[in-house]
Amino acid sequence: MSAESEIQDVIEAVGDVADFLERHSGKGAEAALARVRKDSRRLAGGDLDALKSLLAETTGGMGSLNDLGLTRSDRLAMSDDEWRVLNRRRDALMDMAAEKCRIAMRRHGLEVWR
Repeated sequence: MSAESEIQDVIEAVGDVADFLERHSGKGAEAALARVRKDSRRLAGGDLDALKSLLAETTGGMGSLNDLGLTRSDRLAMSDDEWRVLNRRRDALMDMAAEKCRIAMRRHGLEVWR
C-alpha cells in the first residue's frame, strides 16, 4: 500500500468516526468534531503533524474525540442489546481510526507513542 493511500485511509476512518459521533453524540461534541475535521483537512493538504493530533483524538482522554459518549436520547429509543451494539460499533470505529493513524505514522517515520 502506498503512503498516499495510507493517508487517505486515515482520513476516511476518522471521517467515519466523526460522522458516527455526529449522529449519536450530544451538543458537547461540536468542538472535538471541528478539531478532527480541521486536522483531516490539514492531513489531506500534506501536513503530517496532523497524524499526531488525530491519534491523540482517537486514543486520548478528557475532551478528545475518544471521550465523546452517546446521547441519552439514543439510549431511550433502543433495547439494551441495541445499545451495546451501538457502543461496540463506536469503539470499533475509534480503534480502526487509531490503528490507521499508527500505520501511517510509522510509514512516515513519526514516533508512535500510543
